[in-house]
Amino acid sequence: MKKEPIRFTAAGDILITKKIPRENDGIAEISRYIKRGDIRMANLETTVTDGTCFASAFSGGTWLTVDKSCLLDIKRYGFNMLGLANNHSMDYSYEGLNMTIDNVNKAGFFYAGSGKNLYEAARPAMIETKNGRVGVIDICSTFENAARAGSQTPRIPGRPGLNALRTHNLYKITKEHAAYLEEINKNTGLNSLREKHRAQGFIPSLAENRMEFGTMEFTIVDSNEQEGRWSYSDKRDVERTLNGIKEALYTCEAVVIMIHSHEIKADQEYEADYFMEEFAHVCIDAGACAVVGIAKRSAKAKKTLYTIPEVYQTVIPYFEIIDGKCVKTELLPVSLGFYKERYKKNLPYVADEIEALAILEYLNRACRPYGVEWCYSGGIMIRSK
Repeated sequence: MKKEPIRFTAAGDILITKKIPRENDGIAEISRYIKRGDIRMANLETTVTDGTCFASAFSGGTWLTVDKSCLLDIKRYGFNMLGLANNHSMDYSYEGLNMTIDNVNKAGFFYAGSGKNLYEAARPAMIETKNGRVGVIDICSTFENAARAGSQTPRIPGRPGLNALRTHNLYKITKEHAAYLEEINKNTGLNSLREKHRAQGFIPSLAENRMEFGTMEFTIVDSNEQEGRWSYSDKRDVERTLNGIKEALYTCEAVVIMIHSHEIKADQEYEADYFMEEFAHVCIDAGACAVVGIAKRSAKAKKTLYTIPEVYQTVIPYFEIIDGKCVKTELLPVSLGFYKERYKKNLPYVADEIEALAILEYLNRACRPYGVEWCYSGGIMIRSK
């Protein structure tokens, strides 16, 4: 007997701020596509509260919250799994997070990525389908440190928050450039306090080829060609994720990782940062069948979001998994109405051919370094190689 696949559809960020008009002319077509999946997931990039929670001292860029009635609109589109780990998860502190989780749960969604402690935030959502159980782990690399969920200890209760993937940067500079920074350190006293703490034994000594400039640490190299920036994931968070994959595979047919990230390699917003590539590879090697990356625009962008056509263009992937392997992938090109009247903007529509080809060009630019290319046929995008 031929084995049937487990089917997935996935969207990026659902940043919903108000009720969606029922007469929205894009919802039916988008909904039909999303509902092809057994698992239909997206990142909920807002809190869901009654408006009475105190705002945190920090936010994910601005403070976001919506009424629980907006969850009904998300269900109308067909989603059944929400990731709750993103830079807005803790906009309204612990009370806002608890209310969000309660509302999402009562609305009947599966969810992952946040919880009342690190165990709850990191554990996978377990979703039963007609062709097998799926575990979905949600994690976030862009967050305020105070938003991180914490583990319970014998003396300290667990801390509510999100499932964090901490990242670190490694900078390499030549001896000549290091000398410039040392002179600035000396003239400004930038590192005076840290040097005193290091001398007192509160901070570990630096290796012979390392130096600090403020809170940044540099490795000194021999040539200009070796200079640059690299990034890597925190070993503790990677190990926790890999253990979660391993445990989920004892009872699941497939495990999928969702990750929310704003970081990029350099100045191209479509280039995933170094740590993201490494993290995705180790998750796949550990048995995950897919890593769904949900990324923001470059933090270096100079224009408002409302003036950039690419911000209004995306894809919704559909993929099938059999025995933990991806056997089919296609993408639906989607427009968020950049060229539509103001009252129709910011809602998803199936892209027309002109916008679909623009999305295709952008997508192929992003995928080319990985040896992947897409073509547009019959209203969807499929791999050509």
